[in-house]
Amino acid sequence: MHAVAIIPARGGSKGIPRKNLQTISGVPLVGLAINAARAATTIHAVYVSTEDAEIAAVSREYGAEVIDRPAELAADEVLTAPVIEHALDAIAEEPGVVVVLECTNPCQTPDLIDRAVRALVVHEADTAITVQRDTVYLWRKAPDGYGVPIYTHDQSRRQDAPEEYRLAGGPFASRCDYFARTGYFIGGRVSFVEVTTPYVDVDEPADLEYARFLLEPRP
Repeated sequence: MHAVAIIPARGGSKGIPRKNLQTISGVPLVGLAINAARAATTIHAVYVSTEDAEIAAVSREYGAEVIDRPAELAADEVLTAPVIEHALDAIAEEPGVVVVLECTNPCQTPDLIDRAVRALVVHEADTAITVQRDTVYLWRKAPDGYGVPIYTHDQSRRQDAPEEYRLAGGPFASRCDYFARTGYFIGGRVSFVEVTTPYVDVDEPADLEYARFLLEPRP
């Protein structure tokens, strides 16, 4: 199955300025995503979608092809789906699968990428997502201002919690025909790629420090 990786990496960021160029063990976040994609055996080509000249230059240094993203697709409020649609329209090949890698998850590995792509075939799925089992009890604030549990079952024991999962930051794999029909790269028949290892979504400076703690070698 012909698969390509697309890495959205815009230049603007508020929590961490120039976030996608911040480094872990000397490698920028965008470079980590590129390295993982290039090392995956199922990926035939790696593309970075960016409007930023410095990110584009770094991406080429790490071996990715660059897609020039228009400024209107680089604003804070723009969702990922239209960025992926623009990228697929810009590349010459017609892949069967697109894998979306977010730079903000530096824990993505070549093995995870390969598992996501293969899950589409093994499970005849439309999309595959990376997840972790979640037993956190969630509460919400009611209109009267008091807290109420999301679930009505007995929450006294963790083992009684329902089998639920949360997104683990990618990678996300989608059949291109499904994406073309729906405009979504997550949906339809969804297959899980379950992981138990820690991951971090780099959004604030503390997240970056935690990622460095997880991934950088210690003396």
